[in-house]
Amino acid sequence: MDEKKSDYVLPNGYTFIAVSMGLYGVWAKAIDPITAITNVFYENGKDKYCVYVLYAKDGEVEVDSYWGGYTFNDGHKPMRVGIYTVTAQEHDLLHEHPPLIEPVKLGDFNKDHDDCREWILEVQEEFEEA
Repeated sequence: MDEKKSDYVLPNGYTFIAVSMGLYGVWAKAIDPITAITNVFYENGKDKYCVYVLYAKDGEVEVDSYWGGYTFNDGHKPMRVGIYTVTAQEHDLLHEHPPLIEPVKLGDFNKDHDDCREWILEVQEEFEEA
């Protein structure tokens, strides 16, 4: 990675991590979620896909490039920011323009896929049970 750590890590040591979901995921870090999502879009090369965003301490979360899962070190559970549908703008085959980014709605990808709100609340329920 050619960028300096200050390009993707906030002064508090945290970063936003965007990950495309699928067989082989692409991920990117940035100091804001939109830049992280946009960087994944330019790297991914697809016209429409799903991206989830985490807010986490840099170096404490590891993304699995196969199926886009993640793991984290004890005591450093990342915060789920959201899960988004990312789509190339119409007639933008070369991905020269920023993508359209919208929260995932139920049924965007399949009938069993969580929407953005459900995905975030799933973790909130885990915290309340602990």
